[in-house]
Amino acid sequence: MSEVHILGAGFSGMSLAVELATRGFRVQVYDERDRTGGLIESTPLRHDTRGVCGATGAVFAERAAHTISCTPELGEFFHRLGLAPLVQSPAAKKRYFYRERGRPGGKGLTRWPLGFCESMGLAGKFLRAKITGSMSPEPGETLRDWGDRVVGEAARHFLLETAMQGIYAGDGGRLSASLLLGNIFRRTHTDMNRQKYLGITSFQGGVASMFKAMESELIKRGGQLHLGRRIELKDFPHRPLVLAVSAMEAARLLAAGVSNSRGATGANSSQELAQNLSGIENVSLISITAVFPSVSRRGFGCLVPRGEGLRVLGVLFNTSTFDRGWSDWVEAWIYGGATDPEILSLDDESLLRLLTTERRKIFGLAETPTAWKITRWHSALPAYNVTLERILQQAAPLMRDLESREKIYLHGNFLGGIGLSKLYRRSCELAERIQLAGNQVRD
Repeated sequence: MSEVHILGAGFSGMSLAVELATRGFRVQVYDERDRTGGLIESTPLRHDTRGVCGATGAVFAERAAHTISCTPELGEFFHRLGLAPLVQSPAAKKRYFYRERGRPGGKGLTRWPLGFCESMGLAGKFLRAKITGSMSPEPGETLRDWGDRVVGEAARHFLLETAMQGIYAGDGGRLSASLLLGNIFRRTHTDMNRQKYLGITSFQGGVASMFKAMESELIKRGGQLHLGRRIELKDFPHRPLVLAVSAMEAARLLAAGVSNSRGATGANSSQELAQNLSGIENVSLISITAVFPSVSRRGFGCLVPRGEGLRVLGVLFNTSTFDRGWSDWVEAWIYGGATDPEILSLDDESLLRLLTTERRKIFGLAETPTAWKITRWHSALPAYNVTLERILQQAAPLMRDLESREKIYLHGNFLGGIGLSKLYRRSCELAERIQLAGNQVRD
């Protein structure tokens, strides 16, 4: 039985560990934190000494992923772990946009932010692109340029860019259309079935509760966790080795040097790869999870296009997303991203004043939160811009060389998709690749 070492116990590292252990590998997982989960964490929502409790237990704040976009294979993974995913409430199918600027018929919340003429323009542009075979993004094309070309300016701004800022928190003028949309046009029939969107899900104890299940499954299959340990590449001569960490951390580890027994070529390629990865930009975010006396709007959430005089990117209606039995009304307000990095300089009091003002403008409710939790990430997500597209193209042969020469593999959300379903798909593909490489060595 072969042994694999994984550096990083976030979702990428832990899901890969379970997949490898299921295939019969002995898996050792290491992380500098004293817990698994990476950025994902579900914590009780408290202000000072006041605990906020719903009918069936403590209300919590999600530190990163608030919900999970479920696919058939991810649902099967949860089933194997013995988890009971929540089913989204009927209200969660309602998703809103806030549009004030240039909206026919007035301002405010709407399920569809385009007027009649704008909608007809969208249909005409889209049909023309489909007929002429020009739907696929061009290399280096930004989301904004692709949107103007395929769906028109209004739909691009109020629909496309706004929806993508809710996922990638990026600037449409720099986001890579190929990275965000390219797979849609390359998927096979098998991919479409395997990655079919089944709706959003979570767990009664929060998204982070899945990590306890992954820990138990890993240990049951003979794997081990080593938490709270400083990680340096020189301390891990064993191969295969997986770096399931951020691009910044992978660059640091590789730059420190690979213990290479095959000469200088592998070491040089690892240094070049480290230099490439160090050029990946990150976006910063602020998440404010807050309890309010009154319900704002039942549904999944509300997205706010840029240019509306508001700094919030979007609001999630956490209480109405699932039927958890919460009696408190909880919302999550997301700020920052590539278009507003300066907001991280605001202190907590200023952020709460901003939230209260913008909530009054969007929902007409002049209330202050009764409890809250503010989370700041200076490096929340990799920026899925045209720079990342170029870096990944340059890094691809270097990563293949690192795998073949050193049996070192990279895994993480900077390699082609954000979201747990995409990360899990990559974990399955990487587990198959490691297994195949091991079989070839034995043969």
